[in-house]
Amino acid sequence: MAGTGAHICNDCKESCIFQKQDGVDVPRIETKILREVLELPFGFEIYSLLTRWNPLCVSHPIPAEQNGFKVLVVGLGPAGCMISHLLINQGYTVVGIDGLKADPLPQEYVGTQGNDFALIKDSGMLFPTSDARPGRGFGGVLDYGITARWDKRFLTILRLLLERRAPLFTFLPSVRFGGALDESKARTLGFDHVSLCLGAGAPKRLSIEHDLIKGVVLASDFLMGIHRGGGSRNTLMVPSFIRLPCVILGGGLTAVDAATEVIHGYIEQIHMFKDRYTDLSTIKSEREIRAGWTLEDCQDADVFLAHGKALLQERALALEEGRSPDYGSLIASWGGVHLLYRKALMESPAYKINSEELQKALETGVLFHENTRVTHLFPDHFGTLTGVGIQKKQEEDQESSPLSVFETKMAIVAYGTDPNTVIMREGDSQWTLSDMDHLAEKDNFILPERSLMPSTSVLGDMNPKYAGSVVKAMASAKDGLEEVIQSMAYPPRMPHVAAEDFSKSMTQYFKSYVKQVRVLGPKIIELILDSPFAAHTFQPGQFFRLSNYESLSLEPTPAFMKNPQLALEMEGVALTGCQVDKEKGTLSLVVLEEGISSSLVKSLKEGDEVSLMGPTGKATEIPTAQKVLLVGGGLGNAVLFSLAEAMKEKGCTVYVVSGYKSCDGVFKRDLMESVSDRIMWCFEAKSQNFVPKATDLILEGTVVDGLQKLMDDHEGRDFLTNLGTFMTIGSAAMMEATQKFFQEKIRPLVSSQCTALASINAPMNCMLKEICGKCIQRHCDSKTGLETYVFSCTNQDQSLESVDFSFLKDRLSQNHLLENLNFQWKAYGEADHSL
Repeated sequence: MAGTGAHICNDCKESCIFQKQDGVDVPRIETKILREVLELPFGFEIYSLLTRWNPLCVSHPIPAEQNGFKVLVVGLGPAGCMISHLLINQGYTVVGIDGLKADPLPQEYVGTQGNDFALIKDSGMLFPTSDARPGRGFGGVLDYGITARWDKRFLTILRLLLERRAPLFTFLPSVRFGGALDESKARTLGFDHVSLCLGAGAPKRLSIEHDLIKGVVLASDFLMGIHRGGGSRNTLMVPSFIRLPCVILGGGLTAVDAATEVIHGYIEQIHMFKDRYTDLSTIKSEREIRAGWTLEDCQDADVFLAHGKALLQERALALEEGRSPDYGSLIASWGGVHLLYRKALMESPAYKINSEELQKALETGVLFHENTRVTHLFPDHFGTLTGVGIQKKQEEDQESSPLSVFETKMAIVAYGTDPNTVIMREGDSQWTLSDMDHLAEKDNFILPERSLMPSTSVLGDMNPKYAGSVVKAMASAKDGLEEVIQSMAYPPRMPHVAAEDFSKSMTQYFKSYVKQVRVLGPKIIELILDSPFAAHTFQPGQFFRLSNYESLSLEPTPAFMKNPQLALEMEGVALTGCQVDKEKGTLSLVVLEEGISSSLVKSLKEGDEVSLMGPTGKATEIPTAQKVLLVGGGLGNAVLFSLAEAMKEKGCTVYVVSGYKSCDGVFKRDLMESVSDRIMWCFEAKSQNFVPKATDLILEGTVVDGLQKLMDDHEGRDFLTNLGTFMTIGSAAMMEATQKFFQEKIRPLVSSQCTALASINAPMNCMLKEICGKCIQRHCDSKTGLETYVFSCTNQDQSLESVDFSFLKDRLSQNHLLENLNFQWKAYGEADHSL
């Protein structure tokens, strides 16, 4: 019941035999029963007991003894939770992994290896306040799935029920399946079966001109940003940036979710913005606060402050009149939230699947525009969305109306998702897309058998028969259980390994802990981690998603921040591996302090557990016996260490053009010199104290100046003539300048076979490969004008000659205003200001 209940699925209500009267509301009844049980003294413990002891199940009323089989469950959404629970009760040892971060549960509730936990008398202790955004669940359902339609605090119950089953169940967050961890690796680790319980795949784009300009966001990205941004939690994380009026394109439940979250999120955003701006105004002038803001930032700030003032006035008036604040009227007066759907309301998936939730959204102030097709997107002089062109469909026998403009400052695209098949298209995966078709044709759960591989099942959204519903996903686990059990060959692959020992070994292998934090230079931090899996599987060019845990990051704050404790929680930061020691299982990451999350790295302490997902992304293709030119700027130079080393090992001659603001910013110089044949050091400021090796050069200027000097030098020009690979890594502006120089000066000189790459540092959110769509990067072929789009978290090494850097810079700047305000607020909060 904790996994279904009210507002998840109304199929049973809509199909009720009593259609001549109100249907029997089974979902709400289920939730009511669950709540009443949980409200009993020790209600959670009663519920927990009934998940292990079921007297109505004649064949297995109590859990079976351990049988030695090990199962890897990939994805802990509804299907993953359900199959894990069923397998544990059958005596199987289950390791559940999920690519998303999940904060540890309180140790007193979980206990040690399923023992010594404290009994929970009041189930309310498990949940934060009702308007907070809990981070204790797991799976995509928590981060970007169902939003206002369901009390996500129930995810804590599901998770606790499983974690108390240790050592038969081991939960490993921040572990992604695919690439570094595939079926072959699972077999090596001793698993007898892999159950793929992954959710939806890549979001569908609008696919019209300007479809990804500033102000246009994909629904998966928006919802994940809202939840990871913290909602109303006491945090510094930056949520999805919301502007009104807002339109949501689509008519499904995801569109409804996005619409309701815009209303909730905007109220929280302007409340946060006004409070923090007001705090800063007591210690800084308006000019100081807005230094570095663009004109567009200033205009948005003025709107947020005005709306924040109106919000406070409405709250005060509501308190005086003894009523709830009327947020709907405020939102409407600010432009409102609009659902634009190309068909009639009664044809929309939201109406057909869960009309009650659509009605609830309309009651909160969301406006539904039926028979409305979006044909154009219009940018303003800032390049930001200012309106959508629409055509209203008339009667069936009439043509559509002429184009009209619907003014809006934000558009959320909720056009659904493609099947999640990325793991079958990466690395050395044993499976193909045709195997998925086989599942649909045969109406089963087990992928075709592969030699020496563990058997593999497909449940939940990945299975064509069970896609699109939480209840269907859970049903797939129940329906597929017997096939999963029968697919495992007897005897178990590792029968001699007890569940306790296996659980401990998996935890030690996959979890990451801080070993050392070192300051390498101004705003440059090196983080060394004990992380065996990451160190053993990293390949040059890949990256990691690093963040800390909220429950381990609460800090006292100054009085003016008005909060006794502030969650100094990091957003996921994309970092490349600098150095690895595979023997010791350690990994070095280099971080530049340029935002809130990156600045929090230095607050980590030895022994702290961190969330490290990866390695992910596509490993760089290392050439053999070529002349290679690597161009790095600032922190981008950290990527070059492992690349240059790998290229040297393959017999390449490696020339590096390494750029910094000043020589003070140089880090790991000895390492750079050891992995390259020659370096041209480029410093924008004078660097009289920097003495290069005899074989290296030094230049006052940018990397582009360095490239020009290389061309002017006879030896350097000869090197370029025979160049095999050119690669640049750095800021968007630096790489854009490098791109222009390469196309105009270097390309005519080098062979047509020379490969030119740019490592794209696109904005990222999930980093799970094609899930949220935040990292999408535009490319344009200069000869044909053909546009293509690349998911940068899937492949960050992209063609230098076709990357649209203006697009990249716009994407990187979308949240600039909120990020800058929060960064200032944190900086002044750390200082000892007394009011």
